[in-house]
Amino acid sequence: MAIYRAIFMAMSKAINVADLKNRLSEHLDAVEHGEDVVICRRNVPFARITAMPLRRNQTKLGFDRGRIKLRGDVTGSAVPESDWNALRDDHDPLK
Repeated sequence: MAIYRAIFMAMSKAINVADLKNRLSEHLDAVEHGEDVVICRRNVPFARITAMPLRRNQTKLGFDRGRIKLRGDVTGSAVPESDWNALRDDHDPLK
């Protein structure tokens, strides 16, 4: 276990919880630049922060072209004008 811990610590930046709390932004910047941060409690490692693997954007523009049909006016109001009047402050529902 001690050998594993020594190898693990050599590949990463080890910090205690108090230092993580005080300088979180700096440590997250280091992670963002590819460095692993090992979090220790009383100099005993218990967690590791690593960067997420980069993912390409899988969205392809126009992938549903021809499959969706729009009917009616999609730019007009979906709510009738009379319903909008009910939301005004000076609207009296009894009139």
